[in-house]
Amino acid sequence: MKVSVSVHRNEGIKFVNIVEEKLLGMTLKDGDKVLDLSDSYFKGEIMDLEQAFMEAKTATIVLFVGDQVVQEALKRNMIADFDEICGVKYAQLYNL
Repeated sequence: MKVSVSVHRNEGIKFVNIVEEKLLGMTLKDGDKVLDLSDSYFKGEIMDLEQAFMEAKTATIVLFVGDQVVQEALKRNMIADFDEICGVKYAQLYNL
């Protein structure tokens, strides 16, 4: 599976977003919750899951978006739980 991986750095913090390609550009809304997966922030290098998770290992904060991405993060014990918006799973990892 191919995913989009965007990396942002700010004041020594490395943010990594791993998003299933098919979700890029979407805005998910459910009540007060909004997840705006805009291309301008979330579109990054397209790579396979293994490469994406290698990048995540060196991040301070990781956002996982998409059912298969979240399932892989659970399988690798990187996260313990997740949330859903509009039926799409997402989770965050903090390595502070």
